Amino acid sequence: MSGAETRATILYVDDEAANRMALAYVFEDDFDFVTAASGEEALQQLAEGLEPAILLADQRMPGMTGVALCERVRRSHPGTLRMILTAYADVQAAIDAINRGAVHRYLTKPFENEELLEVLHSGVKLARERRLVSELEGQLLREVPTRTARAVQSEIAHELNNVLNALNLNAQVLQEQLRDALFELGDHPGRTPLERCVDQGRAVLAGVEQLVGFAARLSAPEESRVEQCDAAQVVESTVQLLAPQLGEAIEVELTLDARPAVRLAAASLGQIMANLLVNAGHAIREGARPRGRIEVRLEVAGEDALLHVKDDGPGVPLELQERIFAPYFTTREDGTGTGLALARRVARRAGGEVSLSSPPGEGARITVRLPLADAR
Repeated sequence: MSGAETRATILYVDDEAANRMALAYVFEDDFDFVTAASGEEALQQLAEGLEPAILLADQRMPGMTGVALCERVRRSHPGTLRMILTAYADVQAAIDAINRGAVHRYLTKPFENEELLEVLHSGVKLARERRLVSELEGQLLREVPTRTARAVQSEIAHELNNVLNALNLNAQVLQEQLRDALFELGDHPGRTPLERCVDQGRAVLAGVEQLVGFAARLSAPEESRVEQCDAAQVVESTVQLLAPQLGEAIEVELTLDARPAVRLAAASLGQIMANLLVNAGHAIREGARPRGRIEVRLEVAGEDALLHVKDDGPGVPLELQERIFAPYFTTREDGTGTGLALARRVARRAGGEVSLSSPPGEGARITVRLPLADAR
């Protein structure tokens, strides 16, 4: 950054007016110190364009707790560091929130102003470093020629696949040797802890392989061969396969207004449909509702087939509605950020598009537009 750095903004949320006034007075020389009397007021300020480096929230407040506020801000402003001020009785809640990734750290009351000042300065430095890395990544992606990027991704995928294949083979050999050794000793304990560890390791490798495959597909050149499939058959079979896996608390309703043939391979459409269903299920569970509903509808409009997948989860904040299609962007700790990016990439290759509609309070609806097989 050239010249003097701009003052960092701290958003402090506390229902006690005396606390807000005291901290604002203490730290006004170091930061732009913005305050809010409730979680709801803080969310309103963020929706109006406030971009704080740090959110500092009291845990015990009427209505929305500090942890609940951090959960919301994590989704809407992932670049903002989130901190909790808490009494000793609430420490476990803060630790649980840290483990979920909702909170970066907590401070217990009472605390010294010097201690909090040091924590805030460190947090601001970390937030700026993260923002700089993000900007450099974006600049690199814009400036590196596409052909060079594809070559690099292809080489990385090739090398990683070699390593993954070797690890998988060694995992299989290790399992077989372990079973043989136990059998010779006359010991038949069933599945040993080591075997379970090997299985878990192979599951991790499978996830890495999926990411490698995604990177390779994302950078692959456009396909010249045009394939087609019965969209209704693919959508129907995918729903029948995955709906039970979403759990009894999530109802999936399928409506087929048409049975069009579309200009896309069945495997590709099935992959898109599976990603959308799984994402909708995650969204409903994130909303912490006891039951949820996913509506799937297939229809024809002009020379296109439209596939809608709508959930009644918490929806997607306006500022994230385009970012969710970026490769590897995710708001979930266990997410990979590949599903929607790949869905849009595949649809666009076929001459279609994937879009999002998420009005406040109405969940989210993903629409996949694909050209009909006989469209001009």
